Amino acid sequence: MGFTISNKMLSLAAVLLVLATGWGCAACLTPACLAPSATVGSSAGEAGISRYESGRIKSYELAHYQDVVEATRRAGEALALKLHKETTNAEQSTFYYIDDKNQKVKVTIEPRTDTLTYIEIDVGLFGSKGLALVVINQIVNEIAREGKYLQQWSHQRVR
Repeated sequence: MGFTISNKMLSLAAVLLVLATGWGCAACLTPACLAPSATVGSSAGEAGISRYESGRIKSYELAHYQDVVEATRRAGEALALKLHKETTNAEQSTFYYIDDKNQKVKVTIEPRTDTLTYIEIDVGLFGSKGLALVVINQIVNEIAREGKYLQQWSHQRVR
């Protein structure tokens, strides 16, 4: 008993393989280029849960919204970033910083609960991941230095 495959079936299989391969490459390229993208930590530089995706670091911190806003101001000063613009209200704060090489950094802070605050560092799709990491680490260090974390974290790195 032989098994035969028609030309139509082969053509369909070839098309599906090309589509799957093309999608797979596009889907895998970004994570491969970005290296590890999610971390959870317990040191001062890794107090919350952070993720790097497409020019943005997204982090959730166990600290009050206003404390994170103040820590962001101190971080900008500590890093000698020029504050181009700041908008602050009860629902969101946004800081637009520029470094000496004209690299733009947008920091958005939002309260998610009374004790949980969201931080997003946006350096743009082609911006410096290193700069984004330095900014989030400085904000986290400022929160920790002032003793504004609401409890001690004891997590391990997510891979």
